[in-house]
Amino acid sequence: MQITAHNFSPFIPSDRALEQAGPADKVIRLTTAAAKLAGSLPVQTLQTVRRHMAVINSYYSNLIEGNKTHPHEIRAAQLGRFSEKAAARDLQKESLAHIKVQEWIDQQSPQPGDIYTPDFIQAVHREFYQQVPESLLLLKNSKGEVIGRVIPGEWRARDVVVGRHQPPQQSDVPALMERFCEIYNPNHFRGEKKVIATLCAHHRFAWIHPFADGNGRVARLLTDATMASIGIESYGVWCLSRGLARSSAQYKSLLEHADSPRRGDHDGRGLLSEQGLLKFCEFMLDTALDQTNYISGLLQLDQLRNRIQGYINARNDGRISGLGALKPTAGLSFTTPSLSASWNAPPPWSCVRCRIARPDACFPSCVKRVCSARQVQNPPFTGRSRNMQSLGISLFLLQGFNPFSHIIRCQPWRAKRRRVIPDSREAALLTRCAHSGQ
Repeated sequence: MQITAHNFSPFIPSDRALEQAGPADKVIRLTTAAAKLAGSLPVQTLQTVRRHMAVINSYYSNLIEGNKTHPHEIRAAQLGRFSEKAAARDLQKESLAHIKVQEWIDQQSPQPGDIYTPDFIQAVHREFYQQVPESLLLLKNSKGEVIGRVIPGEWRARDVVVGRHQPPQQSDVPALMERFCEIYNPNHFRGEKKVIATLCAHHRFAWIHPFADGNGRVARLLTDATMASIGIESYGVWCLSRGLARSSAQYKSLLEHADSPRRGDHDGRGLLSEQGLLKFCEFMLDTALDQTNYISGLLQLDQLRNRIQGYINARNDGRISGLGALKPTAGLSFTTPSLSASWNAPPPWSCVRCRIARPDACFPSCVKRVCSARQVQNPPFTGRSRNMQSLGISLFLLQGFNPFSHIIRCQPWRAKRRRVIPDSREAALLTRCAHSGQ
């Protein structure tokens, strides 16, 4: 079959197919859940979680492509601590490059119509591959022989085969990408179809396979940017890549299934399978909903203590590789009433540094100096908004980070200097301090 600029139709499932399958209802559920999550978190907490989720997004997106660099290794690389092994060090640098591309996209603040342009897509690829080691730019065949090199930001210059899928000829890629950007510009869609078109574009981009390498990661970065730009609230607090990596086999299988040609008169009117594309969209929506609900559940107060206890046990049992046991100070957090009760009244204890009886009086000056918090809100806080200030911690408990590192470094509260710890409320104050503006 001759490749033309129109051979990846249908571009989105027909209205009839959408009504029968019901993905529009899932889009409504997704936008509702995402908005509810965004509304439950203070802006400061949202920003903190998004910053840390960039590491998680990098980890899972690269994991789909075979890079198994763990989050704690990525965090070490961010601090300049690289592996002595060349291969592991290169993969750490690849993970850092992915994080920097996310930061670059955020700095661009692209509008929906800006993302689907050849220039922007090539810029995303360029920003990523200009920062990876030379060894990861080399293209190799199944025998491990070098057959070429990735040119950052350039469309592929050779024909390729991806599994059982043979993407379009390299000479047709520029025209196909122009057509792709014209079709999937989010400004051409209304309502729920904006999200559905974004997910369809994810597959069609992979089907065209415009770059020599990095197509999967670029596709996910474009999807992330588009979902945020079209108004899916709290995107970045949760991310698709985590869910896709956890269902990697199904993700790749559905991508391949959507590559299939049309199967009879009941499979749409395009050249490719409408049912395959529809099933892929539903899978992506289910994954997005799952991740939104996962993060929402992760930030629930009534479950936080159990997660902290489980995390501490896992650290001390050696089940989390690369991290040692936690000090007893960490265990104080899950016994504090602050995680389940309102702070309408000040806790009855005396600050060990300035001897002020009310922590809400000494917190802005004393504790701010000790922990060097950049942005500290003045207590007292009350009810849900107060409790949510310390909930950014819960996201990291299952991801291999040590959220108590700031607590351990607070010298006045080290064990040998501790004077007063009634009801373990000191730990609650330190937890809040550690996660205010950090």
